[in-house]
Amino acid sequence: DSIGSTEVILTWTQVDTSPEVINGFFRGYRIQFGKTDEWPMNIREQDKIFNDPLQYPRPRVKRDLPGFVEVKVNHLPPYSDITLQVRVLNKYYAGPPSDTIQFRTMEGQPGPPAMMDVVVRGSTHFELAWEPPYEPNGRLIGYNISYQTITGLNLGRLQYRQPVEDPSDTRARLTGLMPDTYYRVFLSAATRRGKGEPIFLDM
Repeated sequence: DSIGSTEVILTWTQVDTSPEVINGFFRGYRIQFGKTDEWPMNIREQDKIFNDPLQYPRPRVKRDLPGFVEVKVNHLPPYSDITLQVRVLNKYYAGPPSDTIQFRTMEGQPGPPAMMDVVVRGSTHFELAWEPPYEPNGRLIGYNISYQTITGLNLGRLQYRQPVEDPSDTRARLTGLMPDTYYRVFLSAATRRGKGEPIFLDM
């Protein structure tokens, strides 16, 4: 349960934080991570700070640090192979990196479809075409289409079309519409983790 779609919980043994080993004042750790296929060109960082050297005057009592460190790393890309390493921080520098570890994040909700267009406009139907999301964040299981009327500045009740259950389909027909009426149509992709962010088109 320590790996989610956008976060991971890491645990490791606390290093020897004595000034002789750290070459100075121990501050904490820097976690560096990125997609494995973009490593090490594209790296993000998250710091875990235990001691702030700006505290003045220094506390007389030395703080006892836990024997184990637990850190939640956030903002990971879903459904991706991740490479990660840790560095020790003193007051001025980050130490040499640890050995890297690799893991895979879980599926997440997909990003919005890349585009949507109307390829056929009938009096009571539309033929829609779209492109899959740039960030599927998992295995797509289909698409959801909803729509509502536009009357001046007012939007009608949201209605739902039967879902598109084949994720390779990128066209669908919307039928049963009223003639001479403006509509707002929403399209979202879905993975097993749920529906993603929709895009919409007024037509």
